[in-house]
Amino acid sequence: MENLLNRDFTADRPWVKLGTDVTEFRVADGKAYPAPVCDMGSKEIVAWDVSRHPDMAQQWRLLAMLEEKLPEDADPIPHSDMG
Repeated sequence: MENLLNRDFTADRPWVKLGTDVTEFRVADGKAYPAPVCDMGSKEIVAWDVSRHPDMAQQWRLLAMLEEKLPEDADPIPHSDMG
């Protein structure tokens, strides 16, 4: 897949570039995996999920939350280091 951002994580307006990643945290009874989606223009977290497992179910929940908030005319470039 082509690297459209080329490490340029700046945006002059919201909903142009979105970044996400899953991070593992050790917690008292196991692990937790937060997955935020950050709008690089507004610097806001526009969708998020926390799971006990970093699986596709988590990604589907994250995408569903993002779809609810995404403006109709938006066509953002997504970025993730996962994969």
